[in-house]
Amino acid sequence: MKHPGDVWRKHLWLWLPALIFFSLNLLTWSYYHLGDFGNQVSQMEKRLESLKEQAAKLSVEESEGATLIERAATNRTRIETLYGQRLATQSERLTSVIAEVRDLARKAGLEPSSVSYPEQTLKSFGLERKEFVFSVTGTYSDLRKLINSLDLTDTFISLDEVGLSQDGGNSTRLQISLRLSTLFAAEEDYENGDEA
Repeated sequence: MKHPGDVWRKHLWLWLPALIFFSLNLLTWSYYHLGDFGNQVSQMEKRLESLKEQAAKLSVEESEGATLIERAATNRTRIETLYGQRLATQSERLTSVIAEVRDLARKAGLEPSSVSYPEQTLKSFGLERKEFVFSVTGTYSDLRKLINSLDLTDTFISLDEVGLSQDGGNSTRLQISLRLSTLFAAEEDYENGDEA
């Protein structure tokens, strides 16, 4: 009669490698998940997730930063255009502005009798503000035409003040005092900007 242990000993070459392989896997699993290395792996996974989140945030911030830089460049170009063309210096633009105001007044049926040009410097903005103060005689309808023309013009002119009074005994004619203003790039700042 055979002893039951003889079968196991006779087929040792079959089950012993499987037992060793299973034991090694069990030890490895225990080491990684229960030992210190498992904690390190867990910490590394958390750190990796944290870095991915930071990378996503940085990507969004980079995109926003690129948009802001693009907007700043566009604004800088627009400001240079505004100062260089629309608000050119007095020496470049004053005569044409005065001629345009006189022309608009004539078209509206008003003839300026006297014009004065007070000036104010706005150093913090690199601008000079020039006023055009003149008196005319005309009707209320003529005044409305002039105001409408000033509103529609491409020139950077603003109507600051209008004064009205009756012209003697004629009830339809008015004495009209107008104060207009426009901005020019300051000569020094504009020249310095060209050199830069």
